Amino acid sequence: MRDIRGTISGKVAGYTFTDKIAEYGRGAKSFLLSFSPLVSNVGKIILAVILVAIFSFVYLYLTMESEDVLLKSIKNDLTYLEEQKDAIGKHRQEYKEIKKKLDALDKGGKELIRQDKIKMLNLSMEENKVRELIEKTTFSIETKEKEIAEKNKKVEEIRKKSFFQRLLKR
Repeated sequence: MRDIRGTISGKVAGYTFTDKIAEYGRGAKSFLLSFSPLVSNVGKIILAVILVAIFSFVYLYLTMESEDVLLKSIKNDLTYLEEQKDAIGKHRQEYKEIKKKLDALDKGGKELIRQDKIKMLNLSMEENKVRELIEKTTFSIETKEKEIAEKNKKVEEIRKKSFFQRLLKR
């Protein structure tokens, strides 16, 4: 009924959610403007300063140092380390098997035939590849362990800081 009366008087009826919000905004604006003569310029400046302070605090809070990111990173690194240690164990086992095969061929004590020589060369190449892979994996593990130690130091530093020191990134 109200909409019909409003339409008759020349008012356009708002049908969408945004139209209703805009109408409420106009009402709030007119309400606040009625207090405008009461508020002096100093009051407006104080209000602006308060708003800037609130937005600054929110920005600093959202960009504040957090230990959560470091802890997640440490957890991922530890998972990676476990996977690499498992892999290096498998590679070492494979290396031992290749070494046994090479020793068995080498201890034959007799002149090796051409086929055995080729097999021995292939096994020695495979042994070198596996050894290099073990060395690379070991280096990778050592590097990750150093990174984890550094991240743990950062976490401890963050925990030692007060809330306001972290907020201001000191």
